[in-house]
Amino acid sequence: MDKGYLDLNGFFKEKFGEKVHKIALTLNATCPNRDGTLSTKGCLFCNEKGSGDFISTGDLHEQVFSQIARVKLKYPNAKKFVAYFQNFSNTYGDVEYLEKCYMSLLEFEEIVAISIGTRADCLSKDILEVLVRLREMRYIYVELGLQTIHEKSREFLNIGYPLSEFQKGLEALQFSGIDVVAHLIFGIPGESLEEMLKSVEYLVKQSIWGVKFHHFYVSERTGIEKYYKESQFHLLTVEEYMQVLLASIKIIGKNCIVHRMSSDPDKKSLIAPIWTISKIEFLNQFHKALRIEISKKKY
Repeated sequence: MDKGYLDLNGFFKEKFGEKVHKIALTLNATCPNRDGTLSTKGCLFCNEKGSGDFISTGDLHEQVFSQIARVKLKYPNAKKFVAYFQNFSNTYGDVEYLEKCYMSLLEFEEIVAISIGTRADCLSKDILEVLVRLREMRYIYVELGLQTIHEKSREFLNIGYPLSEFQKGLEALQFSGIDVVAHLIFGIPGESLEEMLKSVEYLVKQSIWGVKFHHFYVSERTGIEKYYKESQFHLLTVEEYMQVLLASIKIIGKNCIVHRMSSDPDKKSLIAPIWTISKIEFLNQFHKALRIEISKKKY
């Protein structure tokens, strides 16, 4: 049955002929919102691991071997992988070092794609040239943390740059022929359903290649932890988040690829909402609700 949207598994199967498994890697990078260039606090939702709770550490090649072995324990027949530079800003820092790290992955034939997570204000001319060279040798895409288009919310989250800077970075990547995935957070304190959906509409207008949906949650050792404990602001219920997602899928249709439907924090450090822990249960509920909506021809 038609899902009503495009997903990453389907894209990879069509492009590479089989399932492609993701391995999370780290460059031990930082970002201008942590090293004092803009701030030392980081984004309000980001922890000390740079939102990389499930990465391995050490030498990059050792990380690759370790992560592939981990995947094969669960999927013994796994043959192809996408290397995901996940935490912090992976286009920020010494360009020669970054290029060396990116290019070293070309030694692994089983790595058929490379995903680079970063900030839109960390895309210098030099790093863009590196990404273009990399793109000529391996399929790559870049993940940018938009989170929201609303400036009041961006300031609350301490993102450190306005929407116009995101637009500039997005256009630079698109001009360079590089696919872009944008991250959105639903349930930011003070945002209405209408405002959340405005962020989705913005991305569709920008012809974004992919999107990751997250719901706002609170974890230990983040900037939002103290604020939440003091104010107990409203976090989306599972029903409310499902409503936002269903409306978002209706807006997106098959205009871009959905990479993620919900947040996936470390369960040990999660404070709220508790329903976040049951990710598989949530996704099952969501797809059941989506099938009902599709049967009503609402999509």
